Amino acid sequence: MTLDIHILRDLGADECETVELAIELEEEFDVEIPEEDWEGLDTVIAILDYLHEGISSLPKN
Repeated sequence: MTLDIHILRDLGADECETVELAIELEEEFDVEIPEEDWEGLDTVIAILDYLHEGISSLPKN
């Protein structure tokens, strides 16, 4: 697997599976991914970048 792998095309995920992935990521990383953002997260690297930006912007304790 490479970071530029496409979730739908290369992994063969369907729309239901991508929704499940979004829900699991939200729960795991305690973030909310709006539907309009999720539509652009079609590769592994896009998801990682999005999560990194979201987590980096959280206040530090």
